[in-house]
Amino acid sequence: MKILNVFDAVRDGTFQDFKNFYEGNINVISGNLDLNLLCMAVTNDKNPEEKLQIIKFLFAEGIDVPNCKNKLATR
Repeated sequence: MKILNVFDAVRDGTFQDFKNFYEGNINVISGNLDLNLLCMAVTNDKNPEEKLQIIKFLFAEGIDVPNCKNKLATR
């Protein structure tokens, strides 16, 4: 899969992919999915070692821990 933005990187990429796109806003929300980086990080189980590194980074940076419920799930 081609990595086009920070959300692609956190979902499908490596820690380095994520760092390449990360611009410092730890609580950025995906416009089309209404999810933050932490929610996106746990949407698949590819690259578990890389994913764990990303998640540890997100927690270390103080990401808000949401309930990962988006606007589509509340309909």
